[in-house]
Amino acid sequence: MAEYLATCITGFEKICAGLLQKDLSDVRVRDTMSGLLRFRTSESRRRLKELLYLNNVYFVMKAYERECPFEEMVSGSKKGALAPLIRKGTFRVRFSDANRFVSVPKSIISEAERQVMSRSGLVPDRVTPQTEIWYIRRTEGIGFYAQLLWKRRITEKDLPQGQLRPEMAHLLCRMVDLPAESTVLDPFAGFGSIPEQLRALGLTVYASDLDPEKAVLSQGRVCDARNLTFLDQEVLDAIITDPPWGIFEKIEDIAVFYASCLKEWRRVLKPSGYVIALTAAKQEWEEAAGKERFRLINKIDTLVNGKKAAVFVLKKN
Repeated sequence: MAEYLATCITGFEKICAGLLQKDLSDVRVRDTMSGLLRFRTSESRRRLKELLYLNNVYFVMKAYERECPFEEMVSGSKKGALAPLIRKGTFRVRFSDANRFVSVPKSIISEAERQVMSRSGLVPDRVTPQTEIWYIRRTEGIGFYAQLLWKRRITEKDLPQGQLRPEMAHLLCRMVDLPAESTVLDPFAGFGSIPEQLRALGLTVYASDLDPEKAVLSQGRVCDARNLTFLDQEVLDAIITDPPWGIFEKIEDIAVFYASCLKEWRRVLKPSGYVIALTAAKQEWEEAAGKERFRLINKIDTLVNGKKAAVFVLKKN
């Protein structure tokens, strides 16, 4: 079994660790750190790349179970380190300390490059390399010598304002373990990120939005989330959505707006149905949930485009 590191959305470390154990047949999660998973598996790299909730993925060539300077890490990697998985093409060496790239003396860089070349057919290219070799120091007092296998390149800056990154939409859809026959609604479907992930999971999906153009994008209906006239009583297993936050939209009282939504959603949800929502208006959402008699069963604080937000999992009482 090979050892890997994988970054994930901050706050979702335990959720992602649980998903790894569901999605891979022979995985062993060794540790979870802030925004990072450490695990071992014999699954293929292709299979790992299919897991949308994993962002940057590294093959661990050596772990340092105590804090030590980069010079010592480079010297220590002469013995006991594995060869890179990707062994052809060009590479560069990078040094990361507490999630920030740092400069090191040229002599250390040269020695690190010599070690890579001695174990592979890789050729140094410090400008446009095809792969990267990292020395990583963590604030947890542990370090790694690892090869970056790939990274997901889509960020909030690459998407229209308000569109969720695919990995966030995927995680929202897997916050609870819904049976395959479940019926789910996104009443603020927007660009369709959540409905797309729900459909990929094989669930029965309803989507709606008050904006006609966005309703078309999400393959949904034009409808007010506070008045879901196309749905009968108690027909949904879950509602999964990214509602307005009251930041970009003109909503006079976001807490009142949320309460109106939740009142209608209570009507269309089956007994013990779920609401999973992402919002930066955390206090207002909790107040509205309490007013409409939903039980809070999980809350994950995170960052979305630099803004403090949270994912709430509510259950209908």
